[in-house]
Amino acid sequence: MADLTLPYPGYNWQLTQHMGMVDSASLSALLEAADLFKGAPDFSQCVSSYMANLSMFSENIRSDSGRSDTWRDYQQILSELGLIVSTTLTSTLNLNITPAGLLFLDGEMSYSEMMATQALRYQYPNGYKGIPNQAKAYAQARGINKRWMLDKTHGVRIKPAVLIIRTLLALYEENPTNAVLTAAEWRHCTRSCQKPRQPLVGL
Repeated sequence: MADLTLPYPGYNWQLTQHMGMVDSASLSALLEAADLFKGAPDFSQCVSSYMANLSMFSENIRSDSGRSDTWRDYQQILSELGLIVSTTLTSTLNLNITPAGLLFLDGEMSYSEMMATQALRYQYPNGYKGIPNQAKAYAQARGINKRWMLDKTHGVRIKPAVLIIRTLLALYEENPTNAVLTAAEWRHCTRSCQKPRQPLVGL
């Protein structure tokens, strides 16, 4: 049995505050809904109505509007995992499914493969999220004011070496005489394509 002991009180990898455990069925349904209404100018309302009819998510009544807005509440999960292009980066009338999202939708990549691949690509848990409420007092009592510092202290890290060796092994299985991954290929194809940030925890 896996050791599920938390590295420190209140530790989590929070994709969204509206959902506890993210499972394959709910993630698939949300991505399918996004794909179904990706061309609609009012896709947010369409996805929300569609998901409400499925009764898969809790009805979070928003304090600002007094009504449920499933898309606004849960779409963050899709962008966090790189399954859609964040709508903050595109026109509000444009909803784009990423290549990884399409592979997952088509069943070419399993839920487990997708989560592992995207976690490694985006370096989750990466320490750049805010410190969760339960962990805040624990961190402050130790003079720690950054999530990445708290994670580093407790050995929470994703090592790109794991992704590198998995990629090399896959290349070896396909062609043992040419299992090579150059630094440029790693930089442009394998690792996360995001603006440079602070050094990743544990590197």
